[in-house]
Amino acid sequence: MPEDLYDEPERRAAAKNLEARKLISRGKLRDALDALNLAIQLAPSNPEAFLSRAEVFERMGMPAQAEQDLERREGGQ
Repeated sequence: MPEDLYDEPERRAAAKNLEARKLISRGKLRDALDALNLAIQLAPSNPEAFLSRAEVFERMGMPAQAEQDLERREGGQ
């Protein structure tokens, strides 16, 4: 794992979220989910990654997980 992985976590999380959005548009949901999980690890207070991950969960047929992420995005948890 690169040493700079946790440098500037907000910037890296935003980059991972952007990467995930591209993967979602190409139908690569599992890869998008992996990128979003890392984005959330890096910046757990960033609501955009939760919104994107909710979309992935919804597309994967996992509505309960999608709802949890939407609640977390809104500060419910």
